[in-house]
Amino acid sequence: MGAQNQVIGFAQGCFWSKEYFWQQVPGVLSTRVGFAGGHTTAPTYKQVCTKTTGHAETVEVTYDPAKVDLQTLLEHFFLTHDATIDRRNKGGQYRSAIFFTNTEQEAQVEQYIRVLEQQDLSISTERKPLDAFWPADERHQKYCSVRGWKPEVKSQTPMKTKPVINYQPINCDFYDHLEIAAMRKQTVEIELDASIAGQDAYQGTIQDLRSEGGVEYMFLEDGLKVRLDAIQTFNGQPLPKAC
Repeated sequence: MGAQNQVIGFAQGCFWSKEYFWQQVPGVLSTRVGFAGGHTTAPTYKQVCTKTTGHAETVEVTYDPAKVDLQTLLEHFFLTHDATIDRRNKGGQYRSAIFFTNTEQEAQVEQYIRVLEQQDLSISTERKPLDAFWPADERHQKYCSVRGWKPEVKSQTPMKTKPVINYQPINCDFYDHLEIAAMRKQTVEIELDASIAGQDAYQGTIQDLRSEGGVEYMFLEDGLKVRLDAIQTFNGQPLPKAC
């Protein structure tokens, strides 16, 4: 796998048909089916089917970001199952889940789901780091393709419009500037991406900068915290490009 390629895990029901759907996406380089999100080590398919392991049937997707962006993958994910149906009970083997492998993926996933929720959709998708992925045994890999089956999509998330995400990595110099402002407890004016932050502007004093769950936040005087990737302008100046 080249250094530029990325890995992410998608759980959205039975992994046999879902892996087939992922194989059809241009820019997806490889797929494996297996288990993630549970509390047991190296579970077997039979063990997961007892619904006591906490694992979800998951497709591990390796993709080339130069050929397919995460927004396209998320659109495919939500249009090949109905994420408004909550399947987290009874062991959650077939629950909806996204297992990210870096903070940029996490930020984009959260932004995409936030836009869906603004369409009055109750999204049940679990979001967690891909701490461990346990491949299923070989007979489950490429299950439909090996047998010449072509499954059909049976459900999809009833989105009104397809979300558009505008994620920008945080600029190094900009972050340094924020750290100085936080140390001096400076008053700032910021414009925000409301789809991420829930509001479009704020004026106040920076109290602290710190990371929670791999996401960088700016903490303000009234207890409000703002994701740094939601900031569009800072004291009237556009957010600089990533370093």
